[in-house]
Amino acid sequence: MMERRAWLGGAATLALSAVGLSSVGCGARVPLAAPEQVVGNAVFVRVKEAYVTGDRVYVKTWMKNQTDQVITIDRDGMQLKLEGGAVLDRSSGKTTQHTPYSVGPGVGRDVHVDFRGDADTLAAMGKCWLVLGGIMVGKETTAKSVGEVELTVSAAPSE
Repeated sequence: MMERRAWLGGAATLALSAVGLSSVGCGARVPLAAPEQVVGNAVFVRVKEAYVTGDRVYVKTWMKNQTDQVITIDRDGMQLKLEGGAVLDRSSGKTTQHTPYSVGPGVGRDVHVDFRGDADTLAAMGKCWLVLGGIMVGKETTAKSVGEVELTVSAAPSE
């Protein structure tokens, strides 16, 4: 009986170790950074967190309407431009919400987007550009791009 408990204890430790290792993830998280800036005299952008992991680029921002009119931010209009000129559209998955945000004058809100691309290409890049498309100011009915935010690799990869 004592041998069986010891074996089960060892098996449980091994199983928990395996779970711990698998939760680390498949690849390193490479952080990206950008200075706070006003883009197109319309939107103040603060990149709160941005990183590459595997075949995905995640960009979490806080955006503030710099105009005197309501703006609409449609994340589906945003893109990620890579160094080689390739452009990635916003990733779409089961939980992705596609509702545009209406933001009043002087008001800010979190705007998070992610993009999916070739893992090898993303791992090798030194910078990319978040294209702020999908923006409508006031009563505009056609979304436009107001500009880009340059994101650069900010430090060594972290696990």
